[in-house]
Formats: sequence, structure tokens, C-alpha cells
Amino acid sequence: MWEGLKHFFWQTRGVWVTTPTVAGFVILLRFAGVLQGWEWDLFDFYMKSRPPEPNDPRIAIVGINENDLHRRNESIISDEVLGKLLNKLKTQNPRAIGLDIYRDLPVPPGHETLMQVFETTPNLVGIQKVAGEVGWETVAPPPILKEKGQVGANDLIFDGDNRVRRGLISLDTQEGETVYSFSLHLALHYLNKEGIGPEMIEGSEQWKLGKTLFSPLTPTMEVMFARMQGVINC
Repeated sequence: MWEGLKHFFWQTRGVWVTTPTVAGFVILLRFAGVLQGWEWDLFDFYMKSRPPEPNDPRIAIVGINENDLHRRNESIISDEVLGKLLNKLKTQNPRAIGLDIYRDLPVPPGHETLMQVFETTPNLVGIQKVAGEVGWETVAPPPILKEKGQVGANDLIFDGDNRVRRGLISLDTQEGETVYSFSLHLALHYLNKEGIGPEMIEGSEQWKLGKTLFSPLTPTMEVMFARMQGVINC
């Protein structure tokens, strides 16, 4: 039997040498990031191959583009125009209004009008930029909305090819404050009317939102996820 095994291994020695060599080489390439671009392309291909999602009638996006600014002969939308727009949206009785425009400084005319809108709109969520060097890359939120706890972080994570494939749940400021992401803040506003809110799982770092369970990434999971899409902080 021993002679038979020796003969078998000798005949298949090419397989025993080639297989671990190729596998090790591929693993080395992955850890070196050489295959990252191909993995991104494959991921994008699968995402684009999914059946198209129907438009959600519960969501309306009001955009302000360059044509709008040129039509008004303004370089930036004024507080007066923004206040009127928000008041029109309020008449539609939305569950939540997301203002994805930085408003940490007054843009006259109409600043007092806009501040009044901020003060009287409990379902309005503003934005701030949390990540980056304070004073250079960060942007403060509207003070009134910040005091009322109606601010979310609009920071994005860009992959190496300058595309966004992931979203943040929350971020921590340098002062130690946890800020929900802009999208999560709006989602919580909406789900609150359904009686759904975040619930911490006692004795763990997990939390639930309805039937969905969220768990922090472990170091092993972070490495695996990083090789697929990059690193995300929950």
C-alpha cells in the first residue's frame, strides 16, 4: 500500500505543486490590492444586472441646478427662496423633509424667514460635514436645527476609482459626538410614524430597526468586506 501511495503522489506531483502555488499567488495578489479594480467592476456588473427598481411614490426629490441659478441670476440660492420652497413642501404634509444644502451661514435676503422655518418644522433634517480636518474640510450645521437634534451627516465614502458604493450609518465627531447619517436620520423620521425605531439589544452592541438586526463588523469581517468593497464604519 505504501508503494502504491508513493507512486500515486509521484504521478500527481504536478497537481500538488501547482494548485497551492496558484492559490497562494492569487491570495497574495488580492492582499496586495492588484485585483481590487476587477472586483469593483464585477460588483458593479452584478448591481447593474439586477431588475430595475420601480420609482418609490413615497419619495420626492426637489433639485436646484445650474439652470435654476442662472434663471434667478444668483450664484447661490438665497435664504428667502429656500424658505419659500420649504414652506411649499410643508403644505404637502410630508413625513420628513431632507435639506441637503449647507446652511451654516446666512445668505441674505430672507435669513430671518428661513430661521423661522427651521424653528417651526420638526420634520426637517439639515446636514453637516463631519469627517476631515476641523475648519478646513468640515462644515457646521444650521445652528437652530443642531439645537433641535435635526441634523445628519452627509459624508460619503469614495472607493479608489472615485465611485460611491457604500453608505455610513453614523459618524463620531472629534468632540466624541455621534451623528447619524443624513439618510438614516430621514429614514428614522419616516419609520417613526409606523411605530418603528432603533432598539438596542441588551448586553450587546447590536441594535434592531424593525425586523432588521445590525451588528458591528468584527476584525475578520472587516478584512473580508474590505477585499470586496472597501472598509465601512458602522
